[in-house]
This record gives sequence, structure tokens and C-alpha cells, in this order.
Amino acid sequence: EFDLSKLNTIVCSTPSGAILIDPGSMGFNGQGFSLARLTTQRILAIVVTHGHLDHWNHLGETGGPVFMTKLAYQLASRHAAWQSVGRLVGALRRTTLVAPGEPILLDGLPVKIDTFSLPHSIPETMGLVIRGQRERLVCLGDFKFNGMEPRQKAEAIAALSRIAQEPVD
Repeated sequence: EFDLSKLNTIVCSTPSGAILIDPGSMGFNGQGFSLARLTTQRILAIVVTHGHLDHWNHLGETGGPVFMTKLAYQLASRHAAWQSVGRLVGALRRTTLVAPGEPILLDGLPVKIDTFSLPHSIPETMGLVIRGQRERLVCLGDFKFNGMEPRQKAEAIAALSRIAQEPVD
């Protein structure tokens, strides 16, 4: 039986379908687990917040458009070539590159996704703000202030503070 505490995936359900954030799990390739156990909804989008393997190693199990940073894409592409993972290659073909600070554009969906830079042990880590009609979800993934330069830490705190000050219905 797969230990769900090793799962990094967040499922954001909307009336139209689900948005998957970080479709991955700790442990090499997450043996014994399938994303199909998490939702039966249509997958509207998949967002990878950073390039660590445990945040995208189940990416090949899903359909739908994929959004990730250039570094995450490069790492996943190398892994797909090294492991000969055909399903992962298919997911990478559906990928749109996004940099922290750029919005994720989803045509015709009831949510808006903004990204922002977060400190972590790997470059190009993104936090997400998912806005519905009357709600907001902030996804920080796994970020770290340890070892960050004071300027980077201040920028991250300022971004989080701005998000916290936004009104919510």
C-alpha cells in the first residue's frame, strides 16, 4: 500500500474539472501509486512548481495541458530520455513554459492562476495564487528561507504580504 504522506500532489477541484499541482511523490518514481486514485474529474491543467523529481514524477499519468518552468522542463526531459519513459515524453509535448511572476493562461476556465517566485534549494521555484469567482487558494509548495540571501528573503516575504492583503469574498 502506498503511503499518502509521501505525496506532493494537490488537487484543486472546480465545477469544470481539476487542476493538479505538483503531480509527484517522494521515493523514486513513486512505485505503487497512481494519480487516478486522487480524482475522477477531467484534468484541466497540471502545474509543476519546481524541478525536483518528487514534484513531477507522475506527470506522465495524466492528460491536460502542463505548465512548468524551463529548468523543470529540462530536468524532466533528461529524466524521460534516461529512463525511456514514453508517457512522460507525451506530457512534456503538452507543456507551456512559464517563469515565476508570469500568469498561467487557461482559456475558458473559471479560475485565474498567477505565479510568484519563492526561495527554495532549486532555482525557478514558483508559488501559485489560484483565484476563483469568490475564493482564493495560495499554494506555497515547499519553500525554504534557510540559506537565502536577506534580499531574496525580503522579496518573498513582501510578495506573500501583498497576497495576504488582497480582499477575499
